[in-house]
Amino acid sequence: MPKTLQGKFRPKNPDKYNGNPGEIYYRSSWEKTFMNWADLNESVQSWQSEEKAVWYYDPVTKKKRRYFPD
Repeated sequence: MPKTLQGKFRPKNPDKYNGNPGEIYYRSSWEKTFMNWADLNESVQSWQSEEKAVWYYDPVTKKKRRYFPD
């Protein structure tokens, strides 16, 4: 089974990133493609990835969990 593309993204325009530009990780080729687009597109003023967490209750494990939207 092929491994999913993962890695650390290094923006060319770190001032556009809304968060810590030294800690940007992608977990798929789609995320990496979007990050490149947002970083290099002059129309995009700022962007972020996984900077906000949504808390929810997992009824299977009966625990609170966090989800990080892309």
